[in-house]
Amino acid sequence: MKLVHLERWLFAQPERQPRWQAALRTAGQVAWLLGRDIAEGRLNLYAMGLVYSTLIAIVPLLAFGVAALKGLGINGVLGPSLHRLLAPLGPEGGPLADKILLFVGNVRIGVLGIFGILLLAFTAVSLLHKIEAGLNAAWQVSESRPALTRSVQYLSLLIVGPVFLFAAFGLTATLTSEHVMQHLSIIGPVLPVLGKLVPYVIAIAAFTLINLITPNTRVRLGAALVAGIAGGIVWQGAGQLFALLTARSTQLSAVYSSFAILVLFLTWLYISWLILLLGARIGFYVQNPAWRRPHEDRFPLSPAHAEATALDIMLMAAERFSAGGKPLTVGDCVGRFGISGLRLEPVFDRLVEANLIFRVGGRGYVIARNPATIGIAEVLDAVRGKIPSSLLARFGDLLTKNPPETVANSQLSDLMRIEGNETDRH
Repeated sequence: MKLVHLERWLFAQPERQPRWQAALRTAGQVAWLLGRDIAEGRLNLYAMGLVYSTLIAIVPLLAFGVAALKGLGINGVLGPSLHRLLAPLGPEGGPLADKILLFVGNVRIGVLGIFGILLLAFTAVSLLHKIEAGLNAAWQVSESRPALTRSVQYLSLLIVGPVFLFAAFGLTATLTSEHVMQHLSIIGPVLPVLGKLVPYVIAIAAFTLINLITPNTRVRLGAALVAGIAGGIVWQGAGQLFALLTARSTQLSAVYSSFAILVLFLTWLYISWLILLLGARIGFYVQNPAWRRPHEDRFPLSPAHAEATALDIMLMAAERFSAGGKPLTVGDCVGRFGISGLRLEPVFDRLVEANLIFRVGGRGYVIARNPATIGIAEVLDAVRGKIPSSLLARFGDLLTKNPPETVANSQLSDLMRIEGNETDRH
């Protein structure tokens, strides 16, 4: 069976089917879309960018974490937590964790001065900003939070995040240690099994919270939980598999020598961030079933179809405005028009650029003014990308001063360049 036929069968909408078949079809659709997202490479690029940001910000971020933990009277948690995070690197993970802890221990925030503290804060905040940008991309959000809101959120994450993360992994390291497991085995065989399940529970909780609070959109708890379960289980399983492959691989050290641990560390960082983004993508497809569309629905709309769609969007926005309802979303239009969100987004962007609608709450759209003052021609001009009136006025002045046959193409190009520069300044 060809891939095209398989895709059409997978995304077909049968009238009646048992619930278990519908669940299997949904799982197949999500798996197909994830494979397509990986092939397109957008999430891969975000994961690579997060690896680079992690290398720069890991020491400042841990330094702020240590300061927050000391301020709360919590000590000795960072070591077991970091060893647990780097456990998939195999025998070399422990020495690498010790080196990172040595670097963090040598950071003296009190003697750095204002500039040094600001530099550490900037590198730590940049990583958080990259995480938010990656999750916004996974949740199909085009705008970040306002600067003030983002600053408050990052500050709270810098204080509360390390406490939760280090405490969780410290508890995991304690419960999974051989000494504790021997004592638990005396009580009963069930408790050691629960101790082995604790890392999965903590990973699922962490992934769920990240997907619930980080994207600049309203994420339902069920979708965030699905993203957390998928990401947490896969991350724990991938860590065990990665540790097994690392322990059995002897050629890597022969090729990279002392850089082998760095290569392993970068690879594990990339896998971890990619799992987080793909888990978020699963939650997005679960929350937004209208985005589960075949590949052929990703082609741009024809000009005539885009114009008709723009008029329909403005009509829906006007209806919401008159009824005092909730902001219009891309998903609402997908369900009504039967057009995929990827094909509708450019039309929404054109209408936003023309100041006919504006974004609210990350993914909602509200009509910009009284619908009675918006004409059909204005909507069509917005979709067609009409030449600005200021440029037309300048072109008219040019024709007034010079005969049309003497106006050179370079003059028109200069006008368009000047107009573009002025638009950018505004």
